[in-house]
Amino acid sequence: MINRPIIQWSVDSEDWKSKDAQMIIDKVTSSVYDGSIILLHDIHPETIAAVPEIIRDLKKEDYQFVSLATLLNNPSSNETYYGENDHRPAGG
Repeated sequence: MINRPIIQWSVDSEDWKSKDAQMIIDKVTSSVYDGSIILLHDIHPETIAAVPEIIRDLKKEDYQFVSLATLLNNPSSNETYYGENDHRPAGG
């Protein structure tokens, strides 16, 4: 096992399923909450098109975008992280 924290996501954009920019925007903006880690795939053009609007919409709602190190406050290598206050022992 590598000596690094495992970082998961707490909001799945489902961009792999819908392939529609507006559906991706709606899914993310309706599912996000404080401390979320959002899963987006940069291999889909629809996702790339959706990201600027997602950022704009979330900033309007006073969300801040921070690094994982800032969000997780020095993550431990033996934990799996799903969001700001959601972590569990690795492998559990």
